[in-house]
Amino acid sequence: MKEWPQKINSRKELNSFLNEKLREAEQTNENFKSETWYHSSGNIKNLSKTGWFHTEKQDGKWWLVDPDGRAFFSSGIDCIHPGTDTRVDVMMPYLVETLNMMGVSKDQKKFDFMLNNLKEAFGEEDWWISWAKIIKSYLYKWGINTIGNWSSVEFIQWAKMPYVIPLDAFVKDGFPKTENCIFRDFPDVFATEYEDRANNYAKALEPFKDDPNMIGYFMRNEPEWGFVYNLNIAEEMLATPFLSASKRVFIEHMQEKYQNIESFNDAWGLNLRDFCELGIPLPNASILSISAHKDLYDLQE
Repeated sequence: MKEWPQKINSRKELNSFLNEKLREAEQTNENFKSETWYHSSGNIKNLSKTGWFHTEKQDGKWWLVDPDGRAFFSSGIDCIHPGTDTRVDVMMPYLVETLNMMGVSKDQKKFDFMLNNLKEAFGEEDWWISWAKIIKSYLYKWGINTIGNWSSVEFIQWAKMPYVIPLDAFVKDGFPKTENCIFRDFPDVFATEYEDRANNYAKALEPFKDDPNMIGYFMRNEPEWGFVYNLNIAEEMLATPFLSASKRVFIEHMQEKYQNIESFNDAWGLNLRDFCELGIPLPNASILSISAHKDLYDLQE
């Protein structure tokens, strides 16, 4: 068994250590009890006091502004939660006695060691608030002024600090989808079903709409369509084998811009009989001509 300075060797030592951290946290939190501790120095003048986090441009520069009208530099940590499961089934053959002493059964696959330690130190009733106080004190001491994405909503509500949320986590079906996608998981954004699901998606903000501590929200993370270098979604839309709502909108836009198919053909280097033929899959359209590239880029924007 390895040894190192300040190693905790027993449950009694760990409980004592955690309780000391709680005492330190309560003192730290008392010193930082003002909800405006995270303000900037206030050197930036004439920023608006709106009561909400917002962005504002001054002298050609954009600033993130806090509810009191002061410049705000958001420094956050995401995934703040009281523990997480750990695989224990692979360790069981080697640590069976130790794991059994902690209440891990021989056929159990996962176990939350942190949660178990908190409950042992503070009890079933007080472990959560004790954990929250300790975590908030560390955020104070480290100069962290924002609760980052994917963090505990219960902690967000208790801590009264600036925060962001992942909107996906509050909607059953996640980011709005459509039956037919334009490219990978990019939805048909002009489709009625997308509009309906987007409206439902936005309703997830209802519980947070009156909270001035919310900086903003993330709509999704790492979409499949986003991992393509120099991607032109409009070009991919024209290459699809189905007549999407987005493709219909593009065809209407081309009709309005060019008025007749002859002018469109001249600009794009094509020989279509009418605009309806744009409904037929047309791959790699952006390389047809400068006009084609610009028209597709304009739709994408």
